[in-house]
Amino acid sequence: MATIAVRTVRNGTVRIKGRRFSPETHHEPYDGRLDNLRFAFALYRDYETGGWKPLAALWGTEAAYRGQEPQMQGPEVVDGSLPWYFWHAEQVDASTSP
Repeated sequence: MATIAVRTVRNGTVRIKGRRFSPETHHEPYDGRLDNLRFAFALYRDYETGGWKPLAALWGTEAAYRGQEPQMQGPEVVDGSLPWYFWHAEQVDASTSP
């Protein structure tokens, strides 16, 4: 089961549940095109630990998530696919989080 979080990408990262997530860049280097835009990310429960897995999936734009535009039509789509679909977490120090 997934939970959706809508966040703004800043400098190639998003913060969700106290963690900073960065896009996986195996298929295409991140080029900044998603910065300062809002997207919906799917988070997945880790049922063994009761927490969240250190992985998020880029679902689409906030507007697509809210039903205001078609999914798979936005700056996250490159040549018909999502090259930055998976985002991996790094731990964020809570004392420096906004």
